[in-house]
Amino acid sequence: MSLFEGVIAASVTPLRADSYEPNLAAFLEAVDFLCQYPLAGIVVLGSTGDMVHFDVPERIKILEFARKRSALPVIAGVTHSTLEGTVELAQHAVEIGCDGLLVMPPYYFRYGQEELKTFYREVARRVGVKLPILAYHIPAFTNPLALDTVWQLIEEGAIAGVKDSSGEAERMEWLIGKRSLRPFHLLNGADRLLRQVWHHPGIGCISGIASAVPELFLAYRAAMSGARQAESARLGDYVSEFCNWFDEFPDAIAVKTALASRRRLAIPHAIPLSFERQQKLVDFQGWFESWLPVVLEASTAVSAPG
Repeated sequence: MSLFEGVIAASVTPLRADSYEPNLAAFLEAVDFLCQYPLAGIVVLGSTGDMVHFDVPERIKILEFARKRSALPVIAGVTHSTLEGTVELAQHAVEIGCDGLLVMPPYYFRYGQEELKTFYREVARRVGVKLPILAYHIPAFTNPLALDTVWQLIEEGAIAGVKDSSGEAERMEWLIGKRSLRPFHLLNGADRLLRQVWHHPGIGCISGIASAVPELFLAYRAAMSGARQAESARLGDYVSEFCNWFDEFPDAIAVKTALASRRRLAIPHAIPLSFERQQKLVDFQGWFESWLPVVLEASTAVSAPG
């Protein structure tokens, strides 16, 4: 199984409690935790990794620390609001030996599809294709990539594939169908669709939730691959339960809270939560502590020989 066909965990990047700088010691603990598992790889500085909070020198430092520490392949999130920032991050990721590049469209300002095509073409031209470039479609946070745009960039060789976090089932089916015409890397970024997409061979996932409970996603993948229907249905239900909590909070707060609980890490919030959400987070913590042992037992049963 290639890097882009398995379970890839999107790592968190904990902030320092007293500033908006990364807590590199806590970040390395998170990386160490993930490297205990047979994941296909980790993503550093994706959405779960809070890339928007850090300037370019900080991002470069985070990538360097991850590459030196990780025993797993590292896919570098090199998204920036400018072409020059994206290129600088991507070139550095190539230099330090990362294994792939994850590139959102430029965020905040609105651009049309022709501008986005030019952006990806320029990234590919200036960075080269030494590493696979994955377009990162996440319309909740940045400019959407039309399907025709994605397909044209794939046909041109400007990108090697796409991570789709739209959560749109029809869009994923369209992309799955296109793989029969021309092979490309397709990674699902919406955990609720895993049951649908993993019925098709060769499709990977990049998941933030997997950075808190990698055992669940590895077991789920194994159960789906082995056509173990009862077990895959049960594990899929566990994923859906976590997704329900995920949607109750901004960004990946549920993931960070779960990881903090498991590893006794301090992972501050970028923005203070409302009183109501603070109370809900307490409820989530209680739920997670009772949910986790059940999930780990079920995951171990799938992973056990025989």
